[in-house]
Amino acid sequence: MKALLARVASDDSGSTATEYAVIAVIMAIVVVAGARSVGAEVFDLYVFVSEQITVALQGNEPDP
Repeated sequence: MKALLARVASDDSGSTATEYAVIAVIMAIVVVAGARSVGAEVFDLYVFVSEQITVALQGNEPDP
């Protein structure tokens, strides 16, 4: 039994795939966080442009 545990503990064949999986998960988290941040800014820009178009179509002066 000790020999089996020692062989499993010294086996490095699966560690590379595990390391790549961890790197992929970290990259996915970074991409999602960045997309959420950029998405919020783009949404704010669309709201601003929409408000400005509405004001222009009504013929009123926009608020500074």
